[in-house]
Amino acid sequence: RRLVLFALANAALSWVSLRVAGGSAMSPMWPPAGLMAAGILLLDTTPLWMVFMAAFVGQRLSVNPFALPSAASLVLVGAACLEGWLARVVIRHFSEGVPRFTRVRDSLGLMFGVLVAVTLSGLVAGMVRADSVAAFRHSFVNWTVGGGLGILMVTPFLLAWLRPRPDADLPFGAHAAEAGGLLALTVGTAYAAFRALPITEGLEVPPYALIGPVVWGALRFGARGVTLMMLVIALVATPLQLAAAGAVLGGDTPEVRLLRLQLFLAFMSVTGLLLATALSEQRAAAAAETRAVEAMLDSERRLQQGQELEAAGPLAG
Repeated sequence: RRLVLFALANAALSWVSLRVAGGSAMSPMWPPAGLMAAGILLLDTTPLWMVFMAAFVGQRLSVNPFALPSAASLVLVGAACLEGWLARVVIRHFSEGVPRFTRVRDSLGLMFGVLVAVTLSGLVAGMVRADSVAAFRHSFVNWTVGGGLGILMVTPFLLAWLRPRPDADLPFGAHAAEAGGLLALTVGTAYAAFRALPITEGLEVPPYALIGPVVWGALRFGARGVTLMMLVIALVATPLQLAAAGAVLGGDTPEVRLLRLQLFLAFMSVTGLLLATALSEQRAAAAAETRAVEAMLDSERRLQQGQELEAAGPLAG
């Protein structure tokens, strides 16, 4: 059942991503890469070949399921599977298991996993279209940046929301008013920043103002808050940044505008995740220290009571 859901989710994300790219091989991010990495991590007891087969079925459903796949498409699916497997190996090595993004090492493992996975798989994908050096470079950059951002944003979102919430993080449901206010602030700030709406004459809302909602999400809701806010920012900012005129981050061509947006989202996501995991780790350490102190005090109280009863015994006799 989980494999079927994984294949259907892969097909849906691939279909949407291809439509967003518009056949230009240019996509703000490639969510299927993040889904692949998260799926391999979460389906840890499932044989890898079954996960890869489900990914292949999902990829075929997103294009033309009745046409025979070409050799190039098979190689690209293989590169995507290699990317997910490499990310899994590095992330599990750092986190010593499936990460919950409650420790800084979880975020570091994600970042190193992205670098290793997209670089090696990007070389494989680039060679598929290696008609020239320029074609290889273009394919390599599109694969590594789009896939890297997909893993960097989608994988922690799925791992944070599909696994139990850490006790130190606030639940969204129990704090609906605050969560709604945070979402509204994020949407409003992202729209104002990427539309360059003026605060006063000659002063617009800067894109770095979005660090406020991301920090708020990290402080109150942990990795869940950060990952959700980053996806909201990406959804609002992408069409505005890719517009032909008025791109806040600059860029003369759609490719340059997209690359600048991807770098902006990557740095924001890394900053938010590092902050969220550092806070979660600190809170967990403080809670463990509090429990240790309480256990020590309880032990001292019991020892004192035992000594008092032992001293009272001979007096009572």
